[in-house]
Amino acid sequence: MSGVNLSTIVHWLPSVNMLPTLKVLRVTNCLLKSSPDSLLLSNLTSLETLDLSENHLHKHSRPNWFWDLTSLTYLGISGNGFYGPFPDGIGNMTSIVELDLSDNNLVGMIPSNMKNLCKLERLVSFSNNINGSKAELFHRLPSGSRNKLQWLSLQYNNLTGSLPTAPVESLSNLSWLYLAHNSLTGHVPVWIGELKQLIILDLRSNNLNGVIHEGHLSRLGRLEELRLSDNSIAITVSPAWVPPFSLKWIHLRSCQLGPKFPMWLRWQTQVWSLDISNTSINDMVPGWFWIAASSAEFLNIRNNQITGVLPSTMEFMRATNMDCSSNQLTGPIPKLPITLTDLDLSRNNLVGPLPLDFGAPGLETLVLYNNMISGAIPSSLCRLRSLWLLDLSSNNLNGSITDCLVNKSSTNMTDLTLSIVNLSLRNNNLW
Repeated sequence: MSGVNLSTIVHWLPSVNMLPTLKVLRVTNCLLKSSPDSLLLSNLTSLETLDLSENHLHKHSRPNWFWDLTSLTYLGISGNGFYGPFPDGIGNMTSIVELDLSDNNLVGMIPSNMKNLCKLERLVSFSNNINGSKAELFHRLPSGSRNKLQWLSLQYNNLTGSLPTAPVESLSNLSWLYLAHNSLTGHVPVWIGELKQLIILDLRSNNLNGVIHEGHLSRLGRLEELRLSDNSIAITVSPAWVPPFSLKWIHLRSCQLGPKFPMWLRWQTQVWSLDISNTSINDMVPGWFWIAASSAEFLNIRNNQITGVLPSTMEFMRATNMDCSSNQLTGPIPKLPITLTDLDLSRNNLVGPLPLDFGAPGLETLVLYNNMISGAIPSSLCRLRSLWLLDLSSNNLNGSITDCLVNKSSTNMTDLTLSIVNLSLRNNNLW
């Protein structure tokens, strides 16, 4: 019944309780007005899946009727504004496989009896306020030979302190580890590299430091997403190192990769999203990089000291969003990828005229300020009908401003409609 407006049904739970064979109940985003403390006589002994997400109930976390449903294998209560401590009743749900407590106001440490949930495969508890020792937190997760925990999502939890230095048994079978947007400090421990089933490692936006080396990465053959952005981590590996993984997401913004271009990226040829911005690279971009990056839909190399030229094969890349700004790239602007919607090449040393054929008919933002681009503004800009932001300021452009940019009445509006709402042409030689 997800999405059905049930706001006028005050006593919805007694009606549901009359269905003793009910196995699945999904009432996500139904504008429910209440969540009773308990059921005097519960008939929901067959219920296995309960999803109450996004009803904004704004109620204390305990008591609540669903904590007594020990038959549940899935419980989702995200986005309800439940507040107060994590209920001890969680630890009695010994059949639970997936538990989603995210986006509430739960506080404190998870209950110690959560260690009993040996069938638990997925724990999602982002955007709460877990506090206390990290060692204690991991100790309270299911562990031992029957441990099945594969997915741990604890981002946006105000977690502090450092990660344990010794291996954590409860995490030994993890495939997905999300600890982003907390306040974790210290080094990334080497035992992370022992999580051989790991597919996603997300430690973004913490206060982590130190070095990640081959010992952290050489056994992560299944890894697909490496997200370490906005930490003070240095990734130091041998130039000859060949990674065992093929990453789809590489987000390393503000980590230390330079000064040389990271050679290990050469082997990552299936990337969808690549962000190596502000990583202290002071080197010429190698030709292999553009080949490796050609599969990326999102590419960000801004705020480095990267030299060299944009590739003549740029039009064959798959990018929709490219940011190469604040580097030292030279040469002309080649024909752009047909899929491109957003391009920022500002603060480089690009020269030559603008392309007569941009090659990206869906381009929405084009930011080229602070370069050395010369010549006239080509009429090809008039064919970019989705373009809403155009910044050509602080270049060496000359001649007249193309009519379609400043005088729509001079063109046939039946055939041409421009969308530009933000235009900057200052500091050129235009008239």
